[in-house]
Amino acid sequence: MDVENISDCLRLKLNDGCCLSRRQSQVLREIVDGKTAREIGTILGISSKTVETYTDQLKVVFGCSKKLHLIHTVHSQNLYESLLEIDMEAKIV
Repeated sequence: MDVENISDCLRLKLNDGCCLSRRQSQVLREIVDGKTAREIGTILGISSKTVETYTDQLKVVFGCSKKLHLIHTVHSQNLYESLLEIDMEAKIV
C-alpha cells in the first residue's frame, strides 16, 4: 500500500490495486479513531447518512461485515499510518 496523488485527489492504494478516494480515506480514519457517523459528518461537513454510505462501501472494499472488523483490518494491515499521511497531505494541498 502507498499514497499517491491521482488527478489532485489523494488516494490510498491498497495491496490488491484498489484505491480509496480521499473522502473514503478520511471517513475510514475517523472510524478507526472511534468516532460515530454523526461526529464524522460534523467534522467532514457531510450528513451522517453519507458517512454510513461510505462506511458500507469501505466494508465491501475490505471484505468486512461489521465496523469492528473493518477497524481490526485497518490495524492488522498497518494502514492507519497511511491514513494519517493522507490527512497531512490534504492539509498541505
